[in-house]
Amino acid sequence: MTLEQLIIEYGYIILFIGTFIEGETTIVLAGIAAYQGYLDLWLVILVSFLGGIAGDQVFFILGRIYGKPFIEKRPNWKIPAEKVNKMLEKHKHLVLISFRFFYGFRTVTPFVIGASHLSTSYVVTMNFVGACFWATSMGIASFYFGKTIEIVIHSIYEYQKWVFLSVIIIAAIIWLIHFYRIRKTRKNKDI
Repeated sequence: MTLEQLIIEYGYIILFIGTFIEGETTIVLAGIAAYQGYLDLWLVILVSFLGGIAGDQVFFILGRIYGKPFIEKRPNWKIPAEKVNKMLEKHKHLVLISFRFFYGFRTVTPFVIGASHLSTSYVVTMNFVGACFWATSMGIASFYFGKTIEIVIHSIYEYQKWVFLSVIIIAAIIWLIHFYRIRKTRKNKDI
């Protein structure tokens, strides 16, 4: 199976799973694939919206169920959770709409919001608005990023496998650094 066939056949499923869990890398790749004609941009935006909102709601519900004791047991969540709580006190509307744009807060924020006193209907409404804004802006920006790459490279079709591979490698390196820092933090706290 070629990369093109893989994207055409499973692209939207991969996009949903990716945006459910994390989001940024997956939606960038999907936007580039949409520019190349393998996926439809509006379906990329819709699937990203659905995956993003579903993932956030699951973490919100887990926060409602398990709350602050769960966060207290996870040292790598304590500092980000404290930051989220401080930001919620000052700018709750802005935080609820924009947290998806801040790397490292995607999973923690909806969990912390679930553990907070904010009403479920308010959070669901703001989550809907934020996910819509995020999916639309990221989808369109990624689509035009694909166009920019083509202009720079002149013929992206010759290099598309390298572009996709590069984005995946960069994302993997970022995740490895992130988990290395978490592990290092845990070891330092255990000493």
